[in-house]
Amino acid sequence: MNSYFTFFRSAPRLLTFGFALTLFSNFGQTFLIALFGDDIRAEFSLTHGRFGMLYSGATLL
Repeated sequence: MNSYFTFFRSAPRLLTFGFALTLFSNFGQTFLIALFGDDIRAEFSLTHGRFGMLYSGATLL
Protein backbone atom coordinates (compact mmCIF):
# COMPACT_ATOMS: atom_id res chain seq x y z
CA MET A 1 0.00 0.00 0.00
CA ASN A 2 2.85 2.38 0.74
CA SER A 3 4.22 1.82 -2.75
CA TYR A 4 1.00 3.26 -4.19
CA PHE A 5 1.32 6.43 -2.15
CA THR A 6 4.97 6.70 -3.09
CA PHE A 7 4.03 6.43 -6.74
CA PHE A 8 1.26 9.02 -6.35
CA ARG A 9 3.71 11.49 -4.84
CA SER A 10 6.54 10.78 -7.26
CA ALA A 11 4.61 10.85 -10.56
CA PRO A 12 1.76 13.37 -10.45
CA ARG A 13 2.20 14.34 -14.12
CA LEU A 14 1.94 10.73 -15.23
CA LEU A 15 -1.21 10.21 -13.16
CA THR A 16 -2.76 13.41 -14.52
CA PHE A 17 -1.99 12.27 -18.05
CA GLY A 18 -3.58 8.87 -17.39
CA PHE A 19 -6.74 10.38 -15.90
CA ALA A 20 -7.03 12.82 -18.81
CA LEU A 21 -6.72 10.04 -21.38
CA THR A 22 -9.35 8.01 -19.56
CA LEU A 23 -11.71 10.98 -19.40
CA PHE A 24 -11.37 12.00 -23.04
CA SER A 25 -11.53 8.48 -24.44
CA ASN A 26 -15.09 8.13 -23.15
CA PHE A 27 -16.40 10.56 -25.75
CA GLY A 28 -15.42 8.35 -28.67
CA GLN A 29 -17.15 5.36 -30.09
CA THR A 30 -19.00 4.29 -26.93
CA PHE A 31 -21.22 7.36 -26.84
CA LEU A 32 -21.63 7.33 -30.62
CA ILE A 33 -22.91 3.75 -30.55
CA ALA A 34 -25.11 4.46 -27.53
CA LEU A 35 -26.75 7.41 -29.27
CA PHE A 36 -27.09 6.00 -32.78
CA GLY A 37 -27.22 2.23 -32.21
CA ASP A 38 -30.96 2.00 -32.80
CA ASP A 39 -30.74 3.95 -36.05
CA ILE A 40 -27.79 1.88 -37.26
CA ARG A 41 -29.62 -1.37 -36.47
CA ALA A 42 -32.76 -0.16 -38.25
CA GLU A 43 -30.87 1.04 -41.33
CA PHE A 44 -29.05 -2.26 -41.82
CA SER A 45 -31.85 -4.53 -40.48
CA LEU A 46 -29.67 -5.96 -37.73
CA THR A 47 -30.87 -7.83 -34.67
CA HIS A 48 -29.50 -6.93 -31.25
CA GLY A 49 -27.32 -10.04 -31.30
CA ARG A 50 -25.88 -9.47 -34.76
CA PHE A 51 -25.23 -5.81 -33.99
CA GLY A 52 -23.44 -6.77 -30.79
CA MET A 53 -21.38 -9.37 -32.62
CA LEU A 54 -20.32 -6.86 -35.29
CA TYR A 55 -19.57 -4.20 -32.68
CA SER A 56 -17.43 -6.54 -30.58
CA GLY A 57 -15.61 -7.82 -33.67
CA ALA A 58 -14.86 -4.29 -34.86
CA THR A 59 -13.69 -3.31 -31.38
CA LEU A 60 -11.29 -6.25 -31.20
CA LEU A 61 -9.79 -5.48 -34.60
